[in-house]
This record gives sequence, structure tokens and C-alpha cells, in this order.
Amino acid sequence: MNFTIAKPALVAALTHAASVADRRTTTIPILSHVCLMAGSGLTVAATDLELSFVAEIEADVTDPGGITLPAKRLLDYVRLLPDAPITIKASGKDWVSITCGRSRTRIAGISVGSFPEIPTAPASMWSVSTQDIGRLIKLVVFAISREESRFTLNGALLTLTADTATLVASDGHRLALATVPTKFAGKPVSFLVPQRVLSEIPSVLGGHIQVAWDDTNLFFWTPGRALVMRGLSGKFPDYERVLPKEHAHMARINRKDLLTAIGRVAQFANDRSRGIIVEAAAGEIRLRAELADTGETSEAIGAECSATMTTSYNADYLREFLSATEAETVEYRFSGPDKPGEFGLPDDASCRYVVMPMRS
Repeated sequence: MNFTIAKPALVAALTHAASVADRRTTTIPILSHVCLMAGSGLTVAATDLELSFVAEIEADVTDPGGITLPAKRLLDYVRLLPDAPITIKASGKDWVSITCGRSRTRIAGISVGSFPEIPTAPASMWSVSTQDIGRLIKLVVFAISREESRFTLNGALLTLTADTATLVASDGHRLALATVPTKFAGKPVSFLVPQRVLSEIPSVLGGHIQVAWDDTNLFFWTPGRALVMRGLSGKFPDYERVLPKEHAHMARINRKDLLTAIGRVAQFANDRSRGIIVEAAAGEIRLRAELADTGETSEAIGAECSATMTTSYNADYLREFLSATEAETVEYRFSGPDKPGEFGLPDDASCRYVVMPMRS
């Protein structure tokens, strides 16, 4: 194996590969490695058996071949090399030499024969712009449960119909839903997308993303890059039962004003419960919090409000939604202090965020 490659292209591919490679593994050392395969160009691959990353980049290959090298060590070293072409060459059994400018280095690897096979994607089943899938992910991903015991909530439910794509996530205390228009030629389908792949898509893939799936895996790719994820099994809860059919009252509030006010008031929220009191009244929304032996605070924001009501919510839950959208104005919809509250955008049903009130 012998090839020469531009440093920026190699660093970009290794950065994503190193984020996928399993640094914690001790029983399967090769999962902490990145696979380099030189052929018509260079293929860079990494996997932890749950998530896999593959990139194809241009390289001047004089001798085809392959090797796996420690992902983090290789990335950390290559980043520090001068901005000059990098040559990687086999220099003995499972060893490579790396040359760049005046730098000369040898690194021990593991044979590519031990590297796990990464599933090959079937034909594309759906195509979506990075902008659309990025909007879905941003408005939903924060509501995914982090509790491993609730495995059906460790991802988001993606539903495709002829003209819409809907992504829904819930951790049992809140539910986030976002919809974008799309074109899907198949029959309506739903599947669970793990949180980890949703977090990787915006940074790894760009342009128009192709999507496919089989009984075991989900595939997302753009020219030159691909993510393969083992899909989640199990059935996502019937979220439509959680979505309120209507609300008795509504308030319209400036999003930035509400977000910054929550940030200040939350300084006096209990570190464990993170609860703040939300009071809807004529012409304003007032936020309050009190921390024993520390202090208390309250702040009012002007709002178009149709009724009065007092309840409490987790401040972090409110902030995460308000940070995810860039709308100038948000709607707060409510019916009673013990009923779910909902946040969304005025005259826009494509974004809904339902939050359970905290118990007094």
C-alpha cells in the first residue's frame, strides 16, 4: 500500500471516523481503529458495530492495499503535520510509514482482514435535503430519552407519507414533533432512528441525502460519505394520544425575550427539579423561582394572553425548545395547571412541543 493525499481531506475524514470508532473497547481492539483502503482513491471507514462511517476521498495511489490504524492516535498526529501532501506507505507486516515534509513516522496497525464488514446500502428509498432533515433533527433531538432502560425512546420515530416527513421524540416528560413537506413514492412507513445517528447527520453529511433501510440497518449517504446505523427495535408509543386535541387558552410571546428571562430565573431553580413557576396573566407572562437560603426572583415578559393560569415547568425543557427554533414569536397553549402545556409557532402546525407540568 502506498498513497499520497492532501492533509485537509484526510483530517476531515479521520475526524468523523474517530468520533465513530469505539475508544473504550478492550475486548475488540480493532473497533478503536480506522480502516484505510487504497484503490482508485482512499476509503476511510470506522465502526463500533452499532454505527459505521465510510468516506471516499481522492488520493494518488501508487500501490493499492489496506491497513487499520488507531483512529485517535492517527488523527491527533495528522492534525499536527505541516500543510503539505501526506504519504502513507506499508513498511512491513501491519506497519506503515507516514511522510510529510521533513516528518517521518512509523505506526503499527492491524490487518484489514480483522476489520468488521460494513453493510452495503440498498437502492435509495427516500431523498431529503440537508436543510429539511436538519430542521427536523434540531426541533426534536433534544427530547430523546437518555435512559438506556427505555430503549424504544432512545431514538426518534421517522414517518414518511406521500407528501410529508414527520419526526417525533419523547422522554416521557415531554414530546417534540416536527414535519416538513417531502416526496415519498412508497407506502407510508415508520421506523426508529437512534439518537446517535441523528446527532451525526448534520455534521457528516451535506447536500441532498439519500436514505434507505432494511430489516436491520438504516443507511444515510451523500456522494463520498455514508452513515450506517443498526436500527432500534420495538414499538414507539402511540404519541398521537399525548398530543392535545385543543387548548382553551393561548399566549403569544417574543421568543428571545422568553428565552433570556428563563435563563435568568432558572438561576434560582432547584438544581435537581429545575422547576420554575409560569404565570399567565393579562398582557404578560411572569416567571418565578425561589431557592431556599439562596434567594428568589421573578420576571415579567409582555405577551398577548387570553387567560390567567399558574403552573410550573422544568426550565431546561423550555429553554431547549426555545433554543432550537429561530422564530421571532412563539405560542404558549394551555388549558389548566395540571394539563400538558404546548409550545409552537403561530399559525404553523409543523412544529409542536408538549411539556408535562411539574407536580407541586
